[in-house]
Amino acid sequence: MHNMDKDRFISLEVDSKNKLLNYLKKLESQHGWRPAYGISASAEHTTVLSSCFALFIYELTGELQQFSTSERSEWAEYLKSFQDEKSGLFLDPLAHEEDFANRKHDWQYFTWQTTFFCLSALDALGHTALFPLRFIQPYRGTTALTTWLNGLNWGDPWLESNKIMFLASSLIQSGGLEDVHFIFDWLDRHQDPQTGYWGTEQRADLLNAMAGAFHFYFLYLYLQRPFQYMEQIIDSTLSLQQPDGLYDPRGGGGACLDLDAVDILVKLSLLTDYRSEDINASLQRTCQAVLSNQRGDGSFCEAVRAEPQKSLKRRLAEIFLLDKVLKKPYRIPRFIERYAGWEKMAYGTGEGDLWSGWFRLLALALISTRYSDNKTSDTKWNFKSSAVLGWHDESRLSSVQSVAKRI
Repeated sequence: MHNMDKDRFISLEVDSKNKLLNYLKKLESQHGWRPAYGISASAEHTTVLSSCFALFIYELTGELQQFSTSERSEWAEYLKSFQDEKSGLFLDPLAHEEDFANRKHDWQYFTWQTTFFCLSALDALGHTALFPLRFIQPYRGTTALTTWLNGLNWGDPWLESNKIMFLASSLIQSGGLEDVHFIFDWLDRHQDPQTGYWGTEQRADLLNAMAGAFHFYFLYLYLQRPFQYMEQIIDSTLSLQQPDGLYDPRGGGGACLDLDAVDILVKLSLLTDYRSEDINASLQRTCQAVLSNQRGDGSFCEAVRAEPQKSLKRRLAEIFLLDKVLKKPYRIPRFIERYAGWEKMAYGTGEGDLWSGWFRLLALALISTRYSDNKTSDTKWNFKSSAVLGWHDESRLSSVQSVAKRI
């Protein structure tokens, strides 16, 4: 790294990892049983998704390797207890279909997502699901897939791309590679040559499309499929970086958006030399911004945003003491995130949470492997090896690069 001394970067990286692991240990004592976690320290409920995110942090940092066989089995049995035998879906008993009625993230989205992460967690533990993934059967075959893909709302690729990722990953695990390649053949035909994303031709905004495209690129690379318009993808992604080094136009970043951009830039920088210096500088800025995003308790938050200014009416009321007379003291508005729109996984935007903990540490890990010598670094990152979020395999990327250069 040019601007940040490599030794200092490694020191900060190790310190950040250790602080986050200490935060996890505090959550363990709070909930009393390691496999069950709440999304944050203030969470009222433990959820299977939160537990998956905790496990992914242990996996990424290498701590999972220290788990005993009995500890791994305990985690695996906990996760398996959520699988429905009939559909193969993983269902959290705290979640109910009516909770997601008329929501952007509907019941199908939520259950597919829960299944996606539970399967990933079981894979990390060296276990597999108890029952077949029967919920994918209606989407098998070219006719069913064509109808489904054409019917998605490509004006919102961030949302819809998740569904494709959930399905494609389940198909890969179920031996449905022919169907998966059909999906990616379809995507090849519908990729926007101007941006390298999907949905921008349907008037999706560039940021939404970037977040959506991220869900496809890593699967292309996992399948060792070269993809089109790499230079346009790099141009589009770099154009979205904000002055603070992160990617949310509101300032303060966003755990998902920031990781999406980092993953795209890191992986594509291994496939092409195009704008390599710009990518290097961009990732350094993001790295420093993510490191500053870590809270005092060791957790990472969704975003650090400025508090809203008091309205003129509120300021006048305080001048004339009307707030005290009316017993209406000023309360600082609290930005609230709800993971997948679910009330039982609500947390403050500036509060540490496990989703942000995993994604922000993953962003640091990716930058580390690209711009520091990870083979000699004190931090050994353990990326996922299956077709799920968190996958990164430079040997597979190298083989894609050789194919891409021949095209």
